[in-house]
Amino acid sequence: MNTVCRLSAEDVSIDGDKTVNATNASSLQECKQKCEQLGEDNCTGVEYNNRSRRCELWTQPILSHKSCLTGHDCPEANYSCHTMQCKAIDHPVRLRSSERSFQDSFGRSIGISGDTVVVGAPGDNDRGDDSGAAYVFIRKANTFVEQAKLTADDGFRNSFFGNSVSIAGCRILVGAYRDGLNGKKDSGSAYVFRRDYDVWEQEAKLSPQDAVENERFGSRVSLFGDMAVITSAGNGAKNESAAVYVFHVTGKEWVLKAKLPFPKNLKNSSSFGSSLSQSKDAIMIGAEEDDAHGKASGAVYAYSSNGTNWSQPVRIVGADTAAGDHFGCSVSLSESGKTCLIGAYGHRAKGKGSGAAYVFKRHKGHWVQQHQLAPEDLDADDGFGKSVSTSDSIAAIGAFGDEHGGVDRSGSAYIFVRAGQKWVQQTKLAPEKAKAGAEFGLVASISGHMATFSSAEQVFVFPAYLTQVCPSTQR
Repeated sequence: MNTVCRLSAEDVSIDGDKTVNATNASSLQECKQKCEQLGEDNCTGVEYNNRSRRCELWTQPILSHKSCLTGHDCPEANYSCHTMQCKAIDHPVRLRSSERSFQDSFGRSIGISGDTVVVGAPGDNDRGDDSGAAYVFIRKANTFVEQAKLTADDGFRNSFFGNSVSIAGCRILVGAYRDGLNGKKDSGSAYVFRRDYDVWEQEAKLSPQDAVENERFGSRVSLFGDMAVITSAGNGAKNESAAVYVFHVTGKEWVLKAKLPFPKNLKNSSSFGSSLSQSKDAIMIGAEEDDAHGKASGAVYAYSSNGTNWSQPVRIVGADTAAGDHFGCSVSLSESGKTCLIGAYGHRAKGKGSGAAYVFKRHKGHWVQQHQLAPEDLDADDGFGKSVSTSDSIAAIGAFGDEHGGVDRSGSAYIFVRAGQKWVQQTKLAPEKAKAGAEFGLVASISGHMATFSSAEQVFVFPAYLTQVCPSTQR
């Protein structure tokens, strides 16, 4: 039997943040190699500056565990706990933009990489009504401070810049799905920003060469290393549900490398592109209204790469999904590409609309369902699984309809951890003051030692409360 050992602020000691500087690095690739040498559990980000030829490898703060703590405590007579190391900060932090307005939709999208968080605000009005913006926050000791406000150089009203965001190392990708490119209404675009020391500058504007009206390119964006994946919510020329584009960067030059094959026999009403996640060699696209197991039961389409070409999509469905489950409303791939977490907020695990999340593992090129997750206190209409984010051993899942503290649709979020071959609920998170209709947990993002969740106009960074497993050992 495995018991999850939980941490409290009183039972940890901070080793401190670590930043490894490699001043002689000659390229970003060399930086990445140094990061790989540290191991994926330690190296959380890479930055490289061409002018200074300076490479920074960001590692995680380490909190060392003093004693054996669990939900029930480890009985001293029966358990032997190993020395543990857990990565976390010890209190939640609310992110606040410098120009707050309820109409900005601050928190509609979020992304986190290392100690940097980006928050989309597609309703911002700096460059016209609903032109949009994105805010960048960086960690300073035990809090976060705003570093920059990003807007498109050619921003225009009703572009909704910030409806989707993604961050990887020193780059941020922002979708503006209602941008009108060359007079084509709602054709959409996406923008790449790059950090040079503490300054963020627009590096590129991306769009498909065959852009058409109402394509809404930039509906979902994902950034991983030198690769950007961008979806279109609707292709007006072919009347398809969506399209998926893959871009690569060399230096500062972004090039369209692929337009992924559209799933055969997929209906136009399937909401293909409702969610997106990627790793180095895999892309997952949600289609939450796919009729695989009944109307709007949902599905996810998996693409894999051999390094040169992308495969035809493979359809993934939950073993027990049914009509109305919306499987694929959210999807998250771990950085290793070995674990995939998929949300189904309409699943009837514990009542209508209670929701569920599914863990899939990649085995010999195939995706196999490993577990179905549902919290202990799940209830009808909680919408658990509306948002998901995962590493290979941690899962962050939002339940936007939860009546936390008895407050209607205030929302909550959960952290699960992998314990051997099982996944165990570790903790439940929510703002200190529950607010009716806030729907906390609509968006989730996890990176290393921190989990970020948003609700209507509120964004919080929580300690991930990462745990290690205390094996049950007779003395």
